Amino acid sequence: GAGDILVPALAGEQPDDAVEKLHALKLAPGHRREQSSETIAAGLVIGTDPPAGRAVSPDGLVTLIISTGPAPRPVPKVLGLRLARAKKIIEDAGFKVGATRTGSSDRFDDDVIIKQEPAENTPAVPGSAVDLIIND
Repeated sequence: GAGDILVPALAGEQPDDAVEKLHALKLAPGHRREQSSETIAAGLVIGTDPPAGRAVSPDGLVTLIISTGPAPRPVPKVLGLRLARAKKIIEDAGFKVGATRTGSSDRFDDDVIIKQEPAENTPAVPGSAVDLIIND
């Protein structure tokens, strides 16, 4: 209708800045909603509801959708593997190798991973570390 205001693109903004921009356009920031995002860092705005570019009436309510960061995903199993192979699998899954130390187990060959923390299939945030214990 006449006097409608287009919802601005706020993806990647700090929430407080986004709120100021909405107020400046005479729009009303509604409740905040959280959602995981692979591309937008935790704590920043992913988008809005209604979406950017939508026309709303003055004082229309605009919900900010705030990133919680990447969704947790299961840690891969690397038990029984050598470090180089384990490192590749961990990195391919989006994690990084944390602390490595040696331990001792008769159930595994020498020089392979005998324990991992977090354990396989534990949900963890991408980019977080998986600590490894290597059989001496």
